[in-house]
Amino acid sequence: MNEYEKNLKENYENMHDDMLLNLKTRGGQTAEAKILLDAELNRRGFTQETAIQTNLEAATEKINQPNGLRGWLILVGIGIVFSPIKIGFSIVRTYAQIINDGTWQKFSSIDSPNYIPHFQSLMLGEVIFNLCMMIALIYLIYLFGSKSKKFPKFFIAVSAISIVAIPLDSFLAALVFDDVKVFDMETIKEFIKSLLFFGIWVPYMLISKRVKNTFVH
Repeated sequence: MNEYEKNLKENYENMHDDMLLNLKTRGGQTAEAKILLDAELNRRGFTQETAIQTNLEAATEKINQPNGLRGWLILVGIGIVFSPIKIGFSIVRTYAQIINDGTWQKFSSIDSPNYIPHFQSLMLGEVIFNLCMMIALIYLIYLFGSKSKKFPKFFIAVSAISIVAIPLDSFLAALVFDDVKVFDMETIKEFIKSLLFFGIWVPYMLISKRVKNTFVH
């Protein structure tokens, strides 16, 4: 037995049973490797029929595991599909009104008696942030549809950013507008809704067998 065969024999001896059985089922080994593999399996009491049956049971168990874009993932999919649409409508409705009713000119023009410093920066910052969130959500839809393994982590990241953005935006608005509270009732409601969403779906992404078995590409 040459050095290569000695190392291969030692590797086989150190492998778990399931790894050896998988190698036997896949095949493709050289003649020398196949002889050593068969010898190790025989030493452990396995036969060709045993290897086939073991891998068939493993494949059946995998098929029976929850997977695919079904179950609770349908709700997740609906949510991420409608989210960028909702943000888009919100941008158009809110900022079109601000421009059309004269609010933008009233608060952003230095010559205006109602001029508010940093009003323009705040509004532009909100638009840019919302556009970035739209792009992130569209990418999230792609990850969801392609069953990418990146989806759970990216979903958690977007959810976390959404939570942080609510009090941050409110805080910045309070700095710009003297009569705006950091936490008004509307802000508190939105913040609680985001926390509930995070508290329900993030643990689901982390512990769900369906999530683990579905997002594998």
